[in-house]
Amino acid sequence: MALNNIIASRQQVQNSQGVPVGGGQVFLYEPGTTTFISAFADSGLVTPLTQPIRLSGSGRANVWITRDCDIRIEDRNGNLILTEDNANPDALGTSEIGGLVPNGSFEIDSDANNIPDGWTLVSEAGATNSIDTSESTDGAQSFRFTSSGSGGGSLTTTDFFPVNDVDQLRVNVDLRSTLATVRNIVRVEWYDVSQIPISNSDVYDSTANPTVFTTQNLVATPPALARFAKLRLIGIDPSVALAGSTYYDRVEVFYPAVVSGVFDNITIQNNEIITTNLNGDLFLRPNGTGRVVLERNGVEVITTADSAAVIASPSNGNPATPDALAVTLSLRSQDDNEYANLNVGAGDPGDLQLRNFALGGAFALTLNNSTGGAVDAITAGDDGVALRDPNNDETRLRIPDATVDDVHVYIGGTLNNNPDPGGAGGDQDAGIYFVNQTDQLAGLVGFDEGGSPDMQLANYVADGTLSLQVRLTGPNFRLGLDIDPQGSTDIYHVPSNAIVAQTLTPAAGGLQVNNTLTGAGLERVLTASDIGANAIQFAEQGADDTVNNSTTLVDTDLTFTNIPTGRYVMHGLVRARDVAVSGCGIRLGLTLTGVSSFINVWRVSVKIFAGSGTPSDDVQGLASDVISIPGLPTGSGSASLLIIGNIEVTSGTNEVTLQFAQNTAQVGDLDFETGSFLSLQRVGDV
Repeated sequence: MALNNIIASRQQVQNSQGVPVGGGQVFLYEPGTTTFISAFADSGLVTPLTQPIRLSGSGRANVWITRDCDIRIEDRNGNLILTEDNANPDALGTSEIGGLVPNGSFEIDSDANNIPDGWTLVSEAGATNSIDTSESTDGAQSFRFTSSGSGGGSLTTTDFFPVNDVDQLRVNVDLRSTLATVRNIVRVEWYDVSQIPISNSDVYDSTANPTVFTTQNLVATPPALARFAKLRLIGIDPSVALAGSTYYDRVEVFYPAVVSGVFDNITIQNNEIITTNLNGDLFLRPNGTGRVVLERNGVEVITTADSAAVIASPSNGNPATPDALAVTLSLRSQDDNEYANLNVGAGDPGDLQLRNFALGGAFALTLNNSTGGAVDAITAGDDGVALRDPNNDETRLRIPDATVDDVHVYIGGTLNNNPDPGGAGGDQDAGIYFVNQTDQLAGLVGFDEGGSPDMQLANYVADGTLSLQVRLTGPNFRLGLDIDPQGSTDIYHVPSNAIVAQTLTPAAGGLQVNNTLTGAGLERVLTASDIGANAIQFAEQGADDTVNNSTTLVDTDLTFTNIPTGRYVMHGLVRARDVAVSGCGIRLGLTLTGVSSFINVWRVSVKIFAGSGTPSDDVQGLASDVISIPGLPTGSGSASLLIIGNIEVTSGTNEVTLQFAQNTAQVGDLDFETGSFLSLQRVGDV
């Protein structure tokens, strides 16, 4: 028995008054029994139907059987609508596969003329066209057109099938050609209510045909006033005269199923599928590798495979070009309040936007690092924004809430919690780098503890300038520093916007120091590099030095090192005070390294400013000797000791230091007082 679509999805079961039997039931029995036969919802006999079979709200169903049966149809109230015993499927409904056309898989050839029943064949000269049993895609047979070089022919449905001028007609057909470049055509011929031709629709017309059986899913749009149609299959059209064969099989012509009605747990009406189980879920469950796809205007908008996807196709098919690209994935509550969404093209075309509408809601982008640990790489919320390195969970950028944290922007490099390089934290390394689109460094602000320099502001652009600006009260900015590698370096007094220092080219005189402020001055502190060979060198006692009960000489602050070689006149003034119980006196000495005597004498004159005691006058000695002053004022009085001498420096590595001690060891302090000084003036070469 042939496969039979005994009730097609486009057919409508009606009662004797022509009213659709919505919600009715179909019973299919073994002939002469009340035992149900097997029935299926598809031609592949994959999805079995449970009997009795319920009709939709419009009196429709899609039922496939393969054997004789007794048929009984009742309305929803159990009233008999139709009964027929021992019905032969070959004579019922639409025979075999095909929907609106009969014998769509060419299985029936009752007169054995190699032309399928229900079809009319027209052959070109020299062609051999017939049913073929060597290959097929449905059943045991297909139809083959074979051209010797002048074309194959056409196979047309013998009878008209009813259509309308509103709904698009679906045409599915399997075909292949032994030569891809032959011309094959699938044509729908439209007729009016009087079956007078209106026009044709070539839903398939190709000279690039598949060489293996491939299903063509085609759509035909009817012209106005179309009421009937025929289907014509053209194999190897003579307009492209080539030798070869074309095979057709599994030809289906149908309208998309219209499903409505009330089922066990869902209601289908208009454009809605509604679950009638108040607490039930609604599932779409494809088997195997099938997907769930939602389309709008022929474009996939939601599809599922291993994961869900939201799809929007740009008008030019190129996702790198944002033309007409706009799609939104919205997360809403049951009362339709939007909590979050993901937008592409929400602002300018091509923009990507992720938004959280919950009050006080935060956002986190979480990644797994190389060890499998989860790290919030990006977080944003009321407490600020942070970027973290997933590999070590270190913060790289943080913009905290300014009302909570005084730090407005935090840039992190190889950082830890201890900025002290001597502590357990180790070295610090952080920076902001400015690079161009070719990843070349243009500038940076960086900190590298242990590097040189530690803190750096750099412009890497050739001949690029660098400026430091500050803002006064109001909208105006002023320069504090302006560095131009091709010009001058200017230092500004910001309030007056006056240049206080400026470099010039060597030809123009080098450094120019200028303070243009009225009444303003300029101070320059000399350094060792400013000291010339004949400059006066000066040393001053910065704080009181003290000895107690000791005649051992100790160093004072009056010291010189690495002075130029030559002969020097030495002048100095020492202020000393003896607070011992009885007068201890003072001893003065010189430590000399790389120095030899010149006149071999130095003198100390003593003048008493206050207190009692007998001063020594004009005590003198060799440069290598120690000069002793037996008595100094005791108590609150101080003595001034005038030092005059001459030395000769013979080595560039040298040291001259004035020392002091008690002349006689006594219990009590001998003070070498702040303000004491010693100077050297070079008077000649060695």
